[in-house]
Amino acid sequence: MVQAEPLDDGPWELMRRLRAALGPLAWFEDQWQERDIWYASVLHVAAPILDAPSLVSWTAARRQSLHHDLVLESLTLTRFRYRADGGRRHMAMEPWHSVDLVTTS
Repeated sequence: MVQAEPLDDGPWELMRRLRAALGPLAWFEDQWQERDIWYASVLHVAAPILDAPSLVSWTAARRQSLHHDLVLESLTLTRFRYRADGGRRHMAMEPWHSVDLVTTS
């Protein structure tokens, strides 16, 4: 997981507006208080972890190694659905809506 810390209220305002726009479909978010963290998964483990303590140590050593500023230029709301592909069922991303966040002048 990568933790992001916003520099202003923009991301929180985005979440409030999204929640309002979803109306009754915001039921999942309405289970909790407003989020206090932004995060993204950057690693997917596709096999059993054979040495969990080493993975935890590796992660701890790199916990703050990605200290940079970044600007998100677009946002895509995505949901996951089961798909059948050649007789095999799997989770697939299904983009719902995209929007540019940065305007060029």
